[in-house]
Amino acid sequence: MLGRGTAAASLAIALASCGPTESNPQNVAAVPAPASPASNSQLDACALVLPQELADIFSGRSFVIDNSGPTARNQPGGANRNMTTSCTFVSAGASVQEMMVVSVIVTVAPDDGAQQTIEAMKAGVEKLGLGADPADIPGLGDGAYWVNLGGQRTAVTVNVKHDPRIWLAVSESSRGQEVSMTVGRLSDVARRALSRL
Repeated sequence: MLGRGTAAASLAIALASCGPTESNPQNVAAVPAPASPASNSQLDACALVLPQELADIFSGRSFVIDNSGPTARNQPGGANRNMTTSCTFVSAGASVQEMMVVSVIVTVAPDDGAQQTIEAMKAGVEKLGLGADPADIPGLGDGAYWVNLGGQRTAVTVNVKHDPRIWLAVSESSRGQEVSMTVGRLSDVARRALSRL
């Protein structure tokens, strides 16, 4: 249906993979999807936010889950590897130009020593040299910031630190959306996801 390679989602995945240097992204396998996450190894990003909740947040747009992209959506962790789960929601019935894509990505470091700080993550954004300046979001999780990589389309990602080892990234790719409204909506999505972590 739609390639998931939006700039915001790509940045979120790239930054989420920061951590132990011995990561092996080719070592992927499906993780069972429980009704509610019982442990980090069972987390499922698609269970953290429901399409109906997105419809409420995004003014009545209808969303469906579309995980047809090229990247495996659940990547198990290990002693030296982050665990990652992602879910992509696409606004149903819209033309390609009007389409909105919302992605939820959760990354869990294998131990407290492998976790990344807010400052390190923001510095990573600046090192990419894309002209995107991270901006703090007070009162969200244990610390949060947003970044806009948009051009013709808004491509905003809200990154939230939760717990010593968990990062939540929520992104939106859309056309003609006001960035401040996008950050507000994504922060609302993040709050709902955090309540289920």
